[in-house]
Amino acid sequence: MPEPLNLLIPLDFLPESESALEYAVAVGKSLNARLHLLHILEEESTLYRIVISDKQREMIRLGASEKLDELAEKHLVPAKLSFTRTVLKGKVYDRIIEAARKTAAHIIIMGRTDSSDMKKNIAGTNTMHIIKQAQVPVITETPGLLPHHPSSGPDQTDHNQSLECHYHGKDAECQDNRHFIPSG
Repeated sequence: MPEPLNLLIPLDFLPESESALEYAVAVGKSLNARLHLLHILEEESTLYRIVISDKQREMIRLGASEKLDELAEKHLVPAKLSFTRTVLKGKVYDRIIEAARKTAAHIIIMGRTDSSDMKKNIAGTNTMHIIKQAQVPVITETPGLLPHHPSSGPDQTDHNQSLECHYHGKDAECQDNRHFIPSG
């Protein structure tokens, strides 16, 4: 039997990243893949370093680890998928690229927001850095892509959502408007 594919799923605990995890579970089940859940604690500003104690930093790290455990219990354990959970600290896009190398990821699957909100645009900047620097395909997923997605309700599917596939190289982007619907 061939080695399973490695899927890296960066999670920031926003609905978009949980949607990406749901998509990754569907892909992982159909490909018998191993999922690598990753959360990055962003680099600290000078003010943050002064105000937050080491004990508080450790509590934040433990909270992120517990949240990854909750997501794994909710999505991966029922799907009977092999997975890892990692919390790293640093610049988001650098640590995701590094984790992709260390896990020998075949694909990075991450959430995407479409917003003019400044906070979300900064996250979009991280996504663009990852797309440009990754040595593997990067799939960005928007909530509502999969049928019966929790944000769509039990019998509603937003057929206007699209999956964007971003590949590293000179032709760095492609757009795939088809919906992935797992068989079975």
